[in-house]
Amino acid sequence: MAQARGHNIVYAAPGFSELQSIELIWANVKGTVGRAYTSDTTFQDVYKRLDNAFYHLDSATIKATIDNSTAKLIALEKALRQAEEAAAMVSIASGLSDGDSDTSSSCDESSAGSSDGGYSDASDVEDHPY
Repeated sequence: MAQARGHNIVYAAPGFSELQSIELIWANVKGTVGRAYTSDTTFQDVYKRLDNAFYHLDSATIKATIDNSTAKLIALEKALRQAEEAAAMVSIASGLSDGDSDTSSSCDESSAGSSDGGYSDASDVEDHPY
């Protein structure tokens, strides 16, 4: 329904609440309300304290939380890109070292061209990305 109305839906990875500003704001509010809890606290008291905590939540706290989450997200993206680049370099280096070997083909000469194990031509081999 949301996509039909032109909205893009993005899901956050579980376990990364520090990247979700709203989660951090909600934790702040819950902490404020929770610290006021006593054994005599009623649901009405909790409702009033929640309302009060949200009312007193200032924009500077919200902005700082968003900025902090954004900085962590940028740092995570940078680390992921560096890891991907390092993995690509290892893959390239591995491919180069494999191509330098002087080993012979793994195809047994006695089965080449035979109907019981060798390939007669390249059309028998499927193209694979790996």
